[in-house]
Amino acid sequence: MIEVEEWGSYLMRDHYLIVPLLLFLLASSPQISMAAACGFPAKNFYLAKELAWGGVNSWSDVDGDWAKDSGEKTSPCVMVAVNYFLGRVIAVGDEGFLSNVLINESENGELGLRIIDWLAGAEMSSHRVLFDSAHNEMEDINSEDPWLGYSKLAEKLRAEGYAVDENAGQITLKTLRDCDVLVLNAPNRRFLMSEVAAIVTFVLRGGGLLLMGEWQMSQHQGVAKTLNPLAAQFGVQFREDAVCDPDDYWISDPRYPVIHVFADSPIVENITEIRYYMGCSVKKL
Repeated sequence: MIEVEEWGSYLMRDHYLIVPLLLFLLASSPQISMAAACGFPAKNFYLAKELAWGGVNSWSDVDGDWAKDSGEKTSPCVMVAVNYFLGRVIAVGDEGFLSNVLINESENGELGLRIIDWLAGAEMSSHRVLFDSAHNEMEDINSEDPWLGYSKLAEKLRAEGYAVDENAGQITLKTLRDCDVLVLNAPNRRFLMSEVAAIVTFVLRGGGLLLMGEWQMSQHQGVAKTLNPLAAQFGVQFREDAVCDPDDYWISDPRYPVIHVFADSPIVENITEIRYYMGCSVKKL
């Protein structure tokens, strides 16, 4: 039987009933059962890697005073990638970097396509990307609004051969059956326990999941609290803060930092700059 102690500490913070479900799935998945029979522990199926950070003088602003205070983290992480059993997850602290107004700025659009390609395991056949809209997400794939629309992202994905669809109802395994990548952009309506179970099962079986957050002081409140019960299943947490950089920002003030620091990873290879739009930081648990 697969050892679960090493990941049990974060596996189910709020929705503990998923643990028996996952144990059942572990036993019923041919690939994972075979590995378990060979004595591989669960840690061999889970790997999280930080991919991008704020600059050397950037900080995680927790109290909204837009000043670096004692105890506020410097050079916070803004993106984490997770290999989770047969699936993949990416958590980014800002949904706005792919909005219509920013997707063609710096290398935002290129990074967005790289993320989706990695999540889909893309050696292109027709992959399906599903954007959820049932949990009061910030961006709308059908909208041309500069700040609140993802229509240009949808166009880019279709041009690359992806099928792009929207989900406006409860998330179930049936919803995700023909989906390769599920996108949740800054939701602030809580997920049902059954929805969390369906999403975790989807990823465990090989699906891709893109989670995107929002800065803590946004009028679109409660995004971190909404995402974290789900994100915790994959060893990730969205922090209740805003990433600021006093030295390098692309408009008006430090709440709009330019991200230049990237990991050694194929996902961000040769990416040198993205524009971050009042996003939060992300951390591994």
